[in-house]
Parts: sequence; C-alpha cells; structure tokens
Amino acid sequence: PEYEIMSKTRKSIVTNKSIPKNTQIPSDLFSACEDFLMLKRPGNGLRPKFLYELLGKTASRDLITEEQVSLYDFI
Repeated sequence: PEYEIMSKTRKSIVTNKSIPKNTQIPSDLFSACEDFLMLKRPGNGLRPKFLYELLGKTASRDLITEEQVSLYDFI
C-alpha cells in the first residue's frame, strides 16, 4: 500500500514537447526545463534526481510530448 501511494504522489521526468532524434538538451537547467523537460505525476518513471544527468545529452530516438523518459533515451 505504501508503494502505491508513493508512486502516485512522486513525480517523473517527461517531455513537454516532441523531441526529435539527435536533438541536444541544453546544459543549463532553466533552458532544459523551459524548452524540453518537465516533472509530472505519476512517479513510476525516471525520478527528478536524475534530471541533471540529462543536461547536455542528445536524444537517441524520437520522443513524443508528455512521454516519460529514461536514461537510455539519451546519449
């Protein structure tokens, strides 16, 4: 029961628009969150603490709007 509550209240990293393959995420947090990524419920995806690891990375595949991302989606 506690895990179910945590997954519903925790947030995940998702795209806030479509990101074509080979698009680079900006290295600064403000630009990345304004233009590419956001945090949204439910929390069954990549946790917000990994957001800094995505900065400056390049999309390895096409990502659609509001799709939960993983570390494998970026190189």
